[in-house]
Amino acid sequence: MVFCKKCNREVSIDEYDSIQYKCKRCQKEYLQLYHLQHKEKHNVNSRKYLMKHKEENKIKCKAYYTSHKDELSIYSKLYYERNKDKILTYSKEWRKQNIDKCRMIDVKKRKLGYNPINTKFNWFDAHHLHLESNNDFVIFLPRWLHLFTHHRPKTWVGMDTINSIALDYWINEEFYLELYDLKGW
Repeated sequence: MVFCKKCNREVSIDEYDSIQYKCKRCQKEYLQLYHLQHKEKHNVNSRKYLMKHKEENKIKCKAYYTSHKDELSIYSKLYYERNKDKILTYSKEWRKQNIDKCRMIDVKKRKLGYNPINTKFNWFDAHHLHLESNNDFVIFLPRWLHLFTHHRPKTWVGMDTINSIALDYWINEEFYLELYDLKGW
C-alpha cells in the first residue's frame, strides 16, 4: 500500500502512478483538467500528428472498423433513430448552401460520361452501358424497354441482362422502330 500525495489516500501499488507520485484516479483528473485548459494546443498537435501519420492512421482505423463492424453498425442506427430530425434538417440545410458541391459529389459518385451511340427520340431513356473498360457510352432505349428488367449499376444486379437488351436494340434498331412504330414518338 502506498499513499497518494495528491488526495492523501492509501491505494494499492497497481492503482498508483509511481512516475507522477499520484494515484491513477488523481492523475486522470489532472489530465482531464489539463486538456480542458490547453484544448487549442492539443487540437493543433493532434492535427499535426494525424497529417504526419496519415497512412498509419488509415490502417488503424480500417482495422478497428473491420473488427468492430457489428457494434458500429448498431451504434450508428441507434444514433440515427435518436437524432433523425436533427440529421435530416442539417443535411437539407447543407445541401441548400452547397449546391455546387452536391453536384460535384453526384458526378463523382456516378463517374459516368456521355457519349451517345444512337439517336434520341421522345420518351426514350439514356442507358449507360456499363462495360469493364468504359462507362461513357449511352444507348437511347424506349422507356418501356429500359424498364423491362430491374437493374442497378452499383450492385451489378441485372446489368448483364439490360446491357444485352440495349446492345440488341442498337444492332436491330430499325427492326424495333418499325415493329413498335416508334419513329413518330
